Amino acid sequence: MPDLPIKATSNSKPQAQEGRLKMIRTPQKRDFLPCKEQGAGSHAFRKADVFSDAEARLFGKEKAIFTRCHVFDGIELFDISISGTFSVELEAMPDTIAASWCSEGRLECEFQHSKHHCAGNGSFSLFNLSRPPKRLNFPLKSYKGIVVFFDMAKASQSLQKLSEDLGFHAVNLNLIRENLCSGPFRSMHASETVERIFSEIRKAPELIKEGCIRLKILELLLFLSLNEISLEESQCRYFNKMYIEAVKEMREHMASNLNKRFTLKELSDMFKIPFTSLKNCFKCVYGAPIDTYMREYRMQAAAVMLRDTKWGIAEIAEKVGYDSHAKFSAAFRASTGFTPSGYRKAQV
Repeated sequence: MPDLPIKATSNSKPQAQEGRLKMIRTPQKRDFLPCKEQGAGSHAFRKADVFSDAEARLFGKEKAIFTRCHVFDGIELFDISISGTFSVELEAMPDTIAASWCSEGRLECEFQHSKHHCAGNGSFSLFNLSRPPKRLNFPLKSYKGIVVFFDMAKASQSLQKLSEDLGFHAVNLNLIRENLCSGPFRSMHASETVERIFSEIRKAPELIKEGCIRLKILELLLFLSLNEISLEESQCRYFNKMYIEAVKEMREHMASNLNKRFTLKELSDMFKIPFTSLKNCFKCVYGAPIDTYMREYRMQAAAVMLRDTKWGIAEIAEKVGYDSHAKFSAAFRASTGFTPSGYRKAQV
């Protein structure tokens, strides 16, 4: 399995580095969500440290945790938990594929020719790392998932020996790649079987976790070898980089002006994105329609204000775009289960 040293830095521009996987923490202006602006400086993971069994690196309240499990020779599993503004860059890894399951957050894949795809909760993706994405981003600033790397040559030998020892038909990794991941990338909504397999990996007691992971990865490969994933399930929708960047800028603009309400037409004109593309691209990146996302964002911002300031409820309602105390209270209760005053008292 090729080495995958990781580097994390607060510089926004990638720096030259040996290795195949690089993590970058980009500066971000202060936000009401958990990601807050950190001081300048760089933070490098030493290669010897990166793949300890449970390795965490913290940047203030931001963190990236990679938990590694060696499955078989040529097969490595990583349980990933990210909170903050990070990006991951991949270099080409010849004759290697990766299977990724997203349990929380969203994963944005940036490919050549300015094409982007986003995968959300419950998605299952296959990567041909001979032609990897240029960069992986986490637009919700929070991500949890599992990724399994397969070195085709070494993993095939391991699986052949395992099948001979246990007396079952060998899994053909090359056939799985040919059927399911002949291109650089394929993403789909995880079937019940795939969802169950990864969920059971996540929930396995520590005492038996290593053995459970090996059994579950073998089960996953046997399932994938059936090639029962339909084309409809595996269609990938791509968006142009220009639209992705405009949608992110638009989201920052709305987040910085919570006291204002913008119509979709105003946003379309302001950021020069066609109306339909605006709606579809925003939902792809952030996992919810604009109105739904901003309503929940306003409630999160209001919760922070109720907890951390002495502003009156009417003043907070105005700051997050409500001109009616009653409408704000109803929206806040629908989101949190508390009235604004009840939430404030619960934080004392």
